[in-house]
Amino acid sequence: MTSLKIVDVLTRFNGTGEVEIWIKQAELAKTLLGIEDLATIIPLFLDGKAFAVYDQLDEEGKKDTGTIFSLIRSIKKNEVDPRGVN
Repeated sequence: MTSLKIVDVLTRFNGTGEVEIWIKQAELAKTLLGIEDLATIIPLFLDGKAFAVYDQLDEEGKKDTGTIFSLIRSIKKNEVDPRGVN
């Protein structure tokens, strides 16, 4: 049996598409694969404006999955400018 890798269960996210579905898939991947610190993995799956906004977070924000998910939700609602976190 082949072991699953996160790239097998989580797609990349660029700030468009179904944000809630992507977040649920990230949380399921965490559980399924036994990932302890999802906040260190999430940025590897962000592209475009989603990564640009993530990159504006301070170091503490980058370590907090809840902060990252809230910010991703804000992008979808056009509450955050990818050129700088409001």
